[in-house]
Amino acid sequence: WNLDPKPRDLSDAQYQRAVTDEWLAEIIAQGGRGVSRSPLMPAWGHTLTQEQIREVTSFVRTLARKPTDTPEGEGAPAGFGHPE
Repeated sequence: WNLDPKPRDLSDAQYQRAVTDEWLAEIIAQGGRGVSRSPLMPAWGHTLTQEQIREVTSFVRTLARKPTDTPEGEGAPAGFGHPE
């Protein structure tokens, strides 16, 4: 991809655990510029209702990858999904 900065990997379970639903909803509503992030992320607060923003937030949560979703050697980082 040719975006700088690169978009957040929403399948990253560690990131998903680190952020609240409220923070995700704020990013969706205000866009990157509104939360001091990349201006490439558009704001959806004037387009989507609060209920729709909650639904998008819920959908984003479904993208989190479990450690066993991608076996090592098939695109997962070394050691991903294996005990240390």
